[in-house]
Amino acid sequence: MTASREVRPRWKNYAVANLVAGIVTPLRAPRGRAGLLVPAWRRFALTGLVVAVLVVAAMEWFDAPLMRAVGRLPSGVIETFNALTDFGRGAWPLTPLGLMLLATPFLCVRRLGFMSRGVLAAAAVRLGYMF
Repeated sequence: MTASREVRPRWKNYAVANLVAGIVTPLRAPRGRAGLLVPAWRRFALTGLVVAVLVVAAMEWFDAPLMRAVGRLPSGVIETFNALTDFGRGAWPLTPLGLMLLATPFLCVRRLGFMSRGVLAAAAVRLGYMF
């Protein structure tokens, strides 16, 4: 009898045991102190409610007076802040991100090592999320 024949039954038993454990584990009752844990929504419900009330109150009391105060500012200040606001509207950040995302397949050449191509792929995924 060879060693490979002795290992095969153990491997099959191990695989079957792992398969059964993977199916049964999510169905069993939680062990230990898991029943004492409080879900996050219950722990933060009161805090979330207080924050929501504070945000609504701030919008009610501060937004209207501040909007009237902006009307009294010099037009140069208003135009400067309007130009700064345009940076966040999409065209400014998305154009270079899109160009970099389109350039990644051309940068991923065979002469790069496996790890370098992996890093480039990870950077492309991050650019895709930002895009």
